[in-house]
Amino acid sequence: MPRVTVVSAPACHFCEDADQALAKLEGEFVIAVEHVALDSDADELLDIALDNL
Repeated sequence: MPRVTVVSAPACHFCEDADQALAKLEGEFVIAVEHVALDSDADELLDIALDNL
């Protein structure tokens, strides 16, 4: 199952747009959507993982 991670920040209209688009996709496809706060430890781990691609 494809997994999509949305890195969100307070009052971010891009995050809201992504949520709306992903909600439409969830109606058509089986996907897992995960939300990670920009200031969380999980965000730092994502940065490290992306640097190692």
